[in-house]
Amino acid sequence: MVPDVDLAVVAPASVLALDTTTSRGSAALWRHGHELAILASAPDRGFGEQLPGLLATLLEQQGLGFRDVDLFAVAAGPGSLTGLRVGIATVQGLALAARRPVVAVTALDALAFAALETGPGCRRTIGAFMNAFRGEVFTALYRTQASDDGEEPSVVDPPGVGYPAEVAVRWRALAEPSDLTVVGDSMPAFSESLDGVLGPGVRFQPAPLLAGIVARMARARAVRGGAIAPHAVHPIYLRRPDAEVARERGAGPRAGVAEP
Repeated sequence: MVPDVDLAVVAPASVLALDTTTSRGSAALWRHGHELAILASAPDRGFGEQLPGLLATLLEQQGLGFRDVDLFAVAAGPGSLTGLRVGIATVQGLALAARRPVVAVTALDALAFAALETGPGCRRTIGAFMNAFRGEVFTALYRTQASDDGEEPSVVDPPGVGYPAEVAVRWRALAEPSDLTVVGDSMPAFSESLDGVLGPGVRFQPAPLLAGIVARMARARAVRGGAIAPHAVHPIYLRRPDAEVARERGAGPRAGVAEP
């Protein structure tokens, strides 16, 4: 039996957020509108091995326990299939045990908000990207617009997956190089494609640890009624797994190929 969860979180005082969409995973704790702490995961250890200790340490440093958290938040994708599953399952388990709601945030949205937080250096159009492996990138394009909470990104080119050159051509039709800030992990192939198609005016910005951004976004969405029950969180893949495609073709998984 699933425990009852109160979804009417008017103004959560504390938010615990987790991001496992890339190898630079992180966890953050927000309380009373301020980021108290953020911890990065160890890239040489699996998320399943370190997440429980990472989250417990984050709360213990502030003298809190999991039941002191009003709202849990998670970056639900896109990203590594294993990372997404482990991160979402961890947040679901904690939220169910504490009988607290969850807000799921798209990692690409979080990157766009991270770019906005740089202030005047951010341009009106924001391109967010993540390494999707297999020579591809997860991407989304946004344009900033005014809202009740200030400037926020609005989707122009929705989240998808494709090859760098294809994305560059599509963005060329939607953005001027001098008006474009691109934020994401270091990926020379994508940077070179954008420079080659859009020209050298594009401004590149490295991706920060995302958990703090996820926490702030989650709190704002919860206030607007966006919190959901833990079991309702689903990963955002954007691409079907190799194994699933291979099964449909009757070939089985490709030997030696690991899904990212």
